[in-house]
Amino acid sequence: MFEGDSPVMTKLGVPEWRVAMAPSSQWQVLDTGYATGLADSGSRDSTTPDLLVPNEHPFSLFQAARREEPFSACRGMFFANQHLVPLGLARRTIDTVQRLAGKKRVMPELVPQGDVPRLRAALVRAEVLLGAARA
Repeated sequence: MFEGDSPVMTKLGVPEWRVAMAPSSQWQVLDTGYATGLADSGSRDSTTPDLLVPNEHPFSLFQAARREEPFSACRGMFFANQHLVPLGLARRTIDTVQRLAGKKRVMPELVPQGDVPRLRAALVRAEVLLGAARA
């Protein structure tokens, strides 16, 4: 929260902030996810050059909920719903293993790794678990 160029401070002396949601069509993801350990995690910066959020839409985790529905009333659900990072990491891992399995060969038979039953079974299991988590 800002007043002009200065952040609004709370009674505790820390900046006041709000969480606002907007449809993805109203913001742009910037290609900035190159920090060590974050590559391909889906961590990116974003910008909303012309976004106007009505005053009643943003919320604070430090104020009482304004809605009574279970997912709205429990402020901690905001954090519990941040499931996209691990789901994205799982998807990328499965895709990478599948890609590499087509190129590597298992010793001593020199068969493609992707043809090894235990690897195929592990990939199927990973796909099932990812699909269940997404659902």
